[in-house]
Order: sequence, then C-alpha cells, then structure tokens
Amino acid sequence: MRSPFQCLSHHSVIALVSVLCLAAGPISASTLNTEDFESGLSGWTGQGGLAGYGAIVTDSMSGSAVLTFTARRSGGDMFTLDTFEAMDRTYTITYDYRGSGGFVGWASSVSPAAQWVDHGWIGGVPGYTGLTIQHVQDGQWHTYSTTFVANVAGPIHLMLEDWQDPAGNAWFDNISLSYEPVSPVPVPEPTTLGLLGIGLAGLAFARRR
Repeated sequence: MRSPFQCLSHHSVIALVSVLCLAAGPISASTLNTEDFESGLSGWTGQGGLAGYGAIVTDSMSGSAVLTFTARRSGGDMFTLDTFEAMDRTYTITYDYRGSGGFVGWASSVSPAAQWVDHGWIGGVPGYTGLTIQHVQDGQWHTYSTTFVANVAGPIHLMLEDWQDPAGNAWFDNISLSYEPVSPVPVPEPTTLGLLGIGLAGLAFARRR
C-alpha cells in the first residue's frame, strides 16, 4: 500500500512549501496624515516662513470647510508643519478638489519654515509638465488619488498653492496621505514549521521506497 506522501510529486511538495511560507496576510496601508480643514490651518505654514495665502471658507456647494487662497503664489504656498517619511519613498495621496488654478505636491526641507530643498508636483493645471493628475476644470468637486515616489532622501511636507489668476479659484478638501509598509520576510509559526517538517519527511520516505 502506498504511503500518502508517495502520492505527492516533487513539484507538489515545492508548492506546499511555498504556500506555507507565504501564509502571512498582506500588510494594509498606513495613514500618515488626514486633513479636512474643519479645525482651520493649525497644521499648515507658509513658504519660507512667510504667511501663506491659504484661507478657510465654507464651500458654497458642499457646505464644508475647505481651503482656498486669497492670492496666487508659485513654488508652493501652504505646507504641512508635519513631515512624513516612507521607507521606500512611495506614497499614496487622495484629495478632493475643484477649481482651475490649484496645485498639490510634495517638498523636502530642513524645517517647515525653510525654503524647500527639492519638490515635485503631483496634480495641477492640465498641460503642466510632469503631472500625474490633471485637474478637471469644470467647477465641480472631483476626488483624485494616485501613488507617487518622492525621489529625495528624508521626510517630505505636502504643499498646496493657487497658481493662476484670479486668486481664490481653487478649493481643496479631504486630503489623505498614506503608504504601504515594506513587507517583512514572513516567519513561519511553530505549527507551520511542523507541517513543513512532516511534508519533507514524507518526501524523503517516498524516495527511499
């Protein structure tokens, strides 16, 4: 009578080992920052230590507190006070936006009050070079989401601006920044190791037979 392990081919055992070693579930995204502007601009600062042009208003369409701008400024206007850092420098940003002149991006700096050292734009006016997201300019709210890589060592700030005249034609809300933690090498639990050992022993026994 054949041992049950004799019915397992070499490839079947390899597949079994692979499944056991990958038994750990996926790691979910970790949220770094959320902002709905209901508490004002306490978490934001202006460019280079200057007062920013950001202003909180009640949106005429949604009725929510949203960020707009009282004047235009290039190079970033409002920056998060906090910095964020992912090990692989890959982030996911989601935000609501309506208007025709707003930009969202990231910037690195030695402190929130310093001029950024490096930066990158993520979403903005259609036709602007290098954007991942081109904002729809129809006056309606749209939700945008994308994954981006900040090619700079160290933490980053999020930055927002109104780039086009007239000022006050850009509105932001419900910003969320997250990242996918780097998956560690899964360590099998004792039960998993036991099953793996039985499988390997069975393979060895089948070969001797």
